[in-house]
Amino acid sequence: MHEVPVDTCSCGIYAVGADRIRQLWRDSERAPGFSLVIGTVSLWGGVLACEHGWRAGFAYPREIFVPSLAPEPDETAARLADYGVPVEVLDVCTIGMALEAVAERAV
Repeated sequence: MHEVPVDTCSCGIYAVGADRIRQLWRDSERAPGFSLVIGTVSLWGGVLACEHGWRAGFAYPREIFVPSLAPEPDETAARLADYGVPVEVLDVCTIGMALEAVAERAV
């Protein structure tokens, strides 16, 4: 057992920026009904900067955003309320628009 994260292991909780989310979304093979939610997170404990983002020992969502283009966005948002953080449905037509809206709020 060791502290999380360390350079020599892939352990930890991963967080990425908007550019990486765009790439992952384009490159993924999404099953029908797949829903993407976007959020901002608080990372603590050990935090390492990585090639595409960060790796941390601990994380918790600060805000969660559900793009309106997702299947059943209101129902998805209601289920995410259990985290006890703000959850908002974004009225957007594309994932790019959703990422831009989240980036504006994160500043």
